[in-house]
Amino acid sequence: MRTRPNLVPFDRTYLVKNPYGMSGQRFLTIDSSLPHGDLVYQVKQWIKEGPLVVEPLLDRTVDFSCYVFEDNHQIYYQNIVDKHFQYKGSVFTNYLSPTLTHLPFYESVSIGKWHEYQHQINEIINFYGSLKKNTGFSVDSFLYQENEEINIRALSEVNYRRTMGRVTYELAKRFNQARPWAQLIIGKSAQSQGGFIPFKEKMNDLLWDHHKESGFIILTSGDTRFEILYLLAHNHIEAEKLTEELTLRFPSYNFAVKV
Repeated sequence: MRTRPNLVPFDRTYLVKNPYGMSGQRFLTIDSSLPHGDLVYQVKQWIKEGPLVVEPLLDRTVDFSCYVFEDNHQIYYQNIVDKHFQYKGSVFTNYLSPTLTHLPFYESVSIGKWHEYQHQINEIINFYGSLKKNTGFSVDSFLYQENEEINIRALSEVNYRRTMGRVTYELAKRFNQARPWAQLIIGKSAQSQGGFIPFKEKMNDLLWDHHKESGFIILTSGDTRFEILYLLAHNHIEAEKLTEELTLRFPSYNFAVKV
C-alpha cells in the first residue's frame, strides 16, 4: 500500500533552501498571499537537482552558534546575518568566557526555554559524536519573535567544518590577551569601491597595534571578494565607537556591525 506524501500547505510564508548552500545562497521565500508562479517553477527546477529544505519563515531577531571542538569543548557566540541570510561576521562579547549564559541576549529568554534549547543541542552533539567526527562543527540557532514572545529555534543548520566563528575565537586567543571583545566584520571588496590601497590608507588611524587598547586588523590582502576585518576591544563601548566610525567612513561597503 502506497502512502501519500506529506505536502507543504504553504499557508504562510516559507523559506526554501538548498541544504548544501552557503551563506544565503540559493534561498527563496514563497508567500502564499502573492503570485508565485515563477518561484514555484524555480523550486521545481531545483527539485530535479536534489533535495530541498522547506521551513516556515520566522521573524528572526538574533543569530548565534554553538561550536563544538574535536575534544567536545563548546563555545557560544553571536553571528551577524543580513536580511538576505548572508553571514556578515561573528561577535564574542567576552571570548574569555564564551558560555551560553554570557551571550548578550541570554536574559531576554526564559530559563525554561534555554533548558529546552540545551537539551536539543546535546542531542545534536551526541548524534554528530556518533559519526566519529574528525573535525569540529557548529550548530547554528536563532531567536525569533512570535505573538510578542521570544522563542529559540535550536537547529537552523549544522556546519561540519572549521567556521568563521571558530576563526574569530582563535584570533582572540592570539591577539586579545585580557581584552574581552572579539568581532569579525565582513564587507564588500575594496576593488569595486576605489581600490584596496586607498581603503587601507583611510583605515590607518583605526588599525590596532601593540600600543593601542583597541582597533581593527585587516585580514584580507586586497584581491578577494570581500574585505574582512577583525576588531579587538575591551568592551561594547569601545567596539561601538569604532564600528560607528567604520560605517561612517565606508557607507557603501555594507559592513554589518550592529550587535
